[in-house]
Amino acid sequence: MIQIGVAVPEPMLLDIKGAARMLSSTAWTVRNLLWAKKIPFVKIGRRFLIDPEDIRAFIAREKAEQMAA
Repeated sequence: MIQIGVAVPEPMLLDIKGAARMLSSTAWTVRNLLWAKKIPFVKIGRRFLIDPEDIRAFIAREKAEQMAA
């Protein structure tokens, strides 16, 4: 049964696919951002996990840099 008006909590950490959806990009783009250390991550086993707040901070930094250019 689907309940209307019930808020689903945001996950504490996103996997690469979830981060890609949040950025409207591909998983490879997210991997490249992680490898370039542009977005912090937590590695658990072989999984790279990203805090949604870090994605928001990345977006804010990119916006500020583009506005300054």
